[in-house]
Amino acid sequence: MPGSGINVNNLATILMTTNVQEYHCSASIVCHSKMTYRNETISMGKSESNNSEFQWKICDSNIVEQLIQIASHF
Repeated sequence: MPGSGINVNNLATILMTTNVQEYHCSASIVCHSKMTYRNETISMGKSESNNSEFQWKICDSNIVEQLIQIASHF
């Protein structure tokens, strides 16, 4: 099953060239914390190489809808 990096810009090409019927993607966007006070010197478990503790990824239903629309043509 294709996955990792699939998005609305490359899904059609992947489906066309591989003839797969299923694919995996996160369809995610970055969500930023609304916290007004941020103590950057205290870690809550994320390492420095693991990006900010004040942002995370969430699945975006608009992206999912776009992917479904693209896939429906194959």
